[in-house]
Parts: sequence; structure tokens; C-alpha cells
Amino acid sequence: MSPVGKGELSLTKFYRLRELITELATVVPGMSVDSVRRLLGSGHKELADDLVLYAGGRSIDDPLLASCRARSADALLLLWAGLVMADHRLASVVEDVLTDTHGKLRESEFETNRLEVELKRVLPDMGTRKAATNILSYYRDSGIVVPHLQGKTIVGVRRRNPTGHAVPALVTYVVMRLRHLRLAPTATSDDVREALQVRANKWIDLSPDEFRAAAALGAGRLPLLVSQSSGARHGPTSSRQPRVVTASADLSVVEVGIEAQNVDQFAVSGAADRIAARREQPLVLAYKKWMEGKGSTLIRFRFLPKGEVDAISCDIYDKTRNNLVEAKATDSRSAIRMAIGQLIDYSRYMPNQPRLAVLTPSRPRADLEALLKSVGIAAVWRDSSNEFRDNSGGSFV
Repeated sequence: MSPVGKGELSLTKFYRLRELITELATVVPGMSVDSVRRLLGSGHKELADDLVLYAGGRSIDDPLLASCRARSADALLLLWAGLVMADHRLASVVEDVLTDTHGKLRESEFETNRLEVELKRVLPDMGTRKAATNILSYYRDSGIVVPHLQGKTIVGVRRRNPTGHAVPALVTYVVMRLRHLRLAPTATSDDVREALQVRANKWIDLSPDEFRAAAALGAGRLPLLVSQSSGARHGPTSSRQPRVVTASADLSVVEVGIEAQNVDQFAVSGAADRIAARREQPLVLAYKKWMEGKGSTLIRFRFLPKGEVDAISCDIYDKTRNNLVEAKATDSRSAIRMAIGQLIDYSRYMPNQPRLAVLTPSRPRADLEALLKSVGIAAVWRDSSNEFRDNSGGSFV
């Protein structure tokens, strides 16, 4: 049940989370409900009673409002949690339909048509198509998943993003809200336990163990969060099942597989970039197959630094050889220069400094190869016989 109890939002009305964050950032302590409604505007004014807490008729500060003002990486997830807490029906869908008993997303249920059918049971007197679309879109917009689309319809999960970075703030937010609404003791020795009792882990695709570990990391008690799942319990880690490597207040790092359609928003801002990204992926997959034939294990890392909303991802990390490789669809100067910047950016977050290389469909020109060498980056390319070569004595091939 939702921590608010019997509250209800309009599930058929779509709330634009990023716009709502901008509006909530203007809410300060001491405002009346009417003042908050005016700040939230016509599109969100009804949420003034659901997302903002009041004492004596005046707004009070909380972790959600603070994160919105700071534009923190946790803001979207806290806002999503606020919506779940504000509507018992939404909480029921999230906790009982879309997640399993371990708190993990049921990917088989993350599909608009399937959810529409399930919602007829939860929302018998309401049109459910729009509600299903909205709920799945909130998972997307809060950054929990990148969905598979058919046209504009969500039909599955393409990627699950790390959420552990938000756990410390979420625990504080949930417990503060529960206490303010007199739904939890005013003092407890275990705030994480209080959050887990209302199933807060399910809201952000974490098992209870992952939730506790991420909370401990935020408190500085653990250096590393081990695997997201232990095979016997959730099944083996695969290219479709990310593995949390690090989750702290400053950085989340998740290991993901290299798949046929691994293209991130970071790399596809325009039409030309989308074309380049599509051309890069066959090269990445061919290199992956080549290196696996040499005994290497290749994955990708997804990084979410503190203060950022969108994660960044490397193209290739060779776990066996400790090689970090950025692929480019061409060997043009602009592509090489971009790859240099990306490798320098990604390598900052690696625990063991890797060797760096740029992968291109053909050997770069001499001056570009010299440019790479000047910053300690190797060149890797595919020759006319479709074999891979490097200028690093075979370190990358």
C-alpha cells in the first residue's frame, strides 16, 4: 500500500517529470498551498497537495525539493518515488504487477498491451490504455529503464539503468514523509528498514540486498557493491541483465553486455550521429567476436557521475586484457578527436587504469595515428581481409 494511504492522482494525465522538477525547484519553505499551486502551473497544480509537505498550512523543505533545486542526479528518481507514494493504485501496479518478489522489474510485463490488461483489474472504472502508457513512460523518464519501442509504443525493456546512487536520498525522503504523515515512528535505529517495509526498493528496480548495500555505500561503510544478482536467486548475469560494479554518492558504475542495438542517447543527438552509431555497432560486434575467439571477455561500462542525470557508456571494455576501446564509424579527424575525449572521460572512472585504443573500419592516416600515439592511445582497425590489426604489438588483437 502507498505510504500516503488512499491518495489518488490522475493516472490518465501525463506529468512531464523534467518540467515538474523545474517547477518544484522554485518551491521554498513557508509557502501556502495556493502559492505552490501557482508555481506548479496548470499542468501540475493538482500535485501541490501530493508532492509537497506542509506544516501549519505552510510548505516545508524535504529531500525531493532540495534535489530539484540542486538539479541532482537523484531528482528524477525521488520525483518518481513521490508519485508512487502519492497514489495507492500506482503503488500497487509498481509493486505487485511490474516487479517480482525480489523487487526486480518483470521485463515480460513491461509492455503497454500487457499492462493495459492488468490495469483493468486495478482500475476497473477507468480507461487503461492511457494509464498504461503513462506508467511505463515514467519508468523511462525517471531514468530507470530505456524502453524498446514500436513506433511510439513501449513494448519492452532495452536497458535497465543503475539506480543505487539515489538510495541514500530516497531513504531519507521516504522516512521523513512517513514520519510527517504519522505513518512511522518519530525515531528509529534503522531508517533503511523503514524504507524497505514500504517496499521502496521495488520502486527503483532493486532487491532488498541491493538496496541495503547502496544505502551502506552512501553512508561510507562499504567500498563496493558486488553483483546485482547471485545466479541461484535471480539467474545468471547476462548481456540483458546489468551488474552493479560501484554505487556511491559520487558515482555509479554498471557492467552491461555488448548487444546488437547498444546505442546511447549520448552518441545519437542528431541524424548524422544516429547514422554513425548504426555503422559503429557492426564494427563493435565484429571486434567482439574476434576477441572472444582469442579468449577475451568484452563488456561495456555505464557511468553515472554525481550531478549528472544521463549516464555515459563506453563502447568496449576487454576484461581479460584491461583494454578500453572506443569505436568510430570513420577514421576522420573529427571522429578520432571525439574518441580521444571520450576515452579520457571514461578512463577517469576505471579502478585500474586501462590501456586505451580507438577502433576504426580502416587504418587511420599517419598524422592521426601520430595524434593518438601522442596521448598514449593505440589504433585498432579492420584490414581488407576483415582481420583486426593494431599498432601496439598485438595488445588489442
